[in-house]
Amino acid sequence: MLTNKKSLLALSVVSALALTACGSDNDDNVVVTPPVVNPPVIVSPEDPTPLSFVVTANVTDIDTTDVVANASLKFFETVDGENVPSTNVLDVNGNAVSTIDLTNGSFVFTLKEGSTVNSLIVIASATGYASKSFTLDLTDKSADLASLLELKSTTVEGVKETVVEQAVSGGSSAETITAQAASGGADSTVAVEAGTVMRDASGNAITGSKVSLALTTASKESGSAAQITPQGLSGVESNGVAITAGVANIEMKDDTGVKIKQFSSPIAVSVNVPATTKIASLGRTIQTGDQLDLSSYNEDTAKWSRETSKATVGEMVGTSSYKVNFTTNHLTFLPFLTQHLRVNRTWV
Repeated sequence: MLTNKKSLLALSVVSALALTACGSDNDDNVVVTPPVVNPPVIVSPEDPTPLSFVVTANVTDIDTTDVVANASLKFFETVDGENVPSTNVLDVNGNAVSTIDLTNGSFVFTLKEGSTVNSLIVIASATGYASKSFTLDLTDKSADLASLLELKSTTVEGVKETVVEQAVSGGSSAETITAQAASGGADSTVAVEAGTVMRDASGNAITGSKVSLALTTASKESGSAAQITPQGLSGVESNGVAITAGVANIEMKDDTGVKIKQFSSPIAVSVNVPATTKIASLGRTIQTGDQLDLSSYNEDTAKWSRETSKATVGEMVGTSSYKVNFTTNHLTFLPFLTQHLRVNRTWV
């Protein structure tokens, strides 16, 4: 090993002497000029083409304005009257996205070149917050847009989320599944009767061995009910602006992750509604026996629908609210439509 090192050292010395001699006089006094070595030409990379239109979506807490870091966004666009996952949203790297998980509460995106999309529905969700949909108006693409997506915490007064779990077999439970959520005047309950077959969106019975039921409600009087109601509710009204009187958001899934969307028999839901709630068509506050309009929001289609069934006002609870009851055979966000702000006429 030492012999090899010495041989290599000797070779290096000889090479160095030979290179040194190239620039000196030789025995014939002829000067040998070393070749000119030009430095390499460094070409700067071209600047990327600037994006012509950029949208920055920021997810924050509606009360504290703090950033909601670990939020998720889903993008929908309307095609032939139906809301479908967007194919025109691009991240800053040019990748098409319809869903995105955030780590810093912010997402910057643009639209495909030549896109004719003028509005997007964005559903924002995060653990500990009521999910909500927002409609972004993208008609004016001459300037960048900053959009604030404000979510309501489910741990503050006037908002409550309750989650219960129940063992199931063959798509149904041997016991009635019940949940109640109450806080600051908000109070909702839901009951899925024993033996009711729970099904996915296609009507197939679930195959899991356990289900979870998450019930979220919010108080109208504190303003929380309106804050968690998805945007676009007034779209179900042809002649005015609908106002939420009470809400019950019910989400169920089995332990395989399949969402429960349908039931073999209707489930029962009740929501406390302030006694001061007025019915536009009658011009008075609600009373026991009144029928209230009911609408639902499907987060999987980002669409509001008017229900064919009604909600019935029950007995007064204490002195400030009524228990309103209804049944449904599917799961969505369910608010009541009892007040309408109409042109030239206002109901308050």
